Amino acid sequence: MPTVAQSQVLSDSQPMSEAQLRYILELKRSEMEDRKAEREERKEKRQIQIQMEKAKMEAEERKAKMEFDSRASEINAKSRPPTDSQSTFRVESAAKLLPKLASEQELEVYLITYRKIASLNNWPKEHWSAILQTQLKGKPLRVFAELPDSVIQDFDQLQVALLAAYELSPKHYRKEIRDTRKSHSENFADFAFKMQNFFQTLASKY
Repeated sequence: MPTVAQSQVLSDSQPMSEAQLRYILELKRSEMEDRKAEREERKEKRQIQIQMEKAKMEAEERKAKMEFDSRASEINAKSRPPTDSQSTFRVESAAKLLPKLASEQELEVYLITYRKIASLNNWPKEHWSAILQTQLKGKPLRVFAELPDSVIQDFDQLQVALLAAYELSPKHYRKEIRDTRKSHSENFADFAFKMQNFFQTLASKY
């Protein structure tokens, strides 16, 4: 079957009849439908690929979470025997007192706040890592999974390792200071504390 271009050459050499004109128009319509079908097929393949990638990421996230829960149980099992004052301590109850990590970029401030809450509530330090892992998500969670048990069982080492994975430049903290605004859920004391931590961190980079 001749293409539209070939039919056009024939039409230039002699006057077209009504049947020829209809034939050429039909060819053009057919080619347009073919191109449209190809575009839709490419779009559908791309959507399927995106869905598959999303499903894969969600599966990896679920698998990672299961591994973290398992390692947290191991940490608790290896912890030294509690004293009488600590015998009723429960990681799940302590975790309920913590705010969620809203943004991965606020990890440094979150860890400072976490230490203060843990100290104020007299949580046994051997449980700090197990409590913290219940609040992690995204990249911090993946970093946690990759660390050896010896680091995870020592909260100070765990904190250093998490912050090292988020080593940010002074430019980042300057931008944070410029862009950060007080949210409706924050009081002025909390906002001032957060900004103070940004300034202190920025100063430590020089």
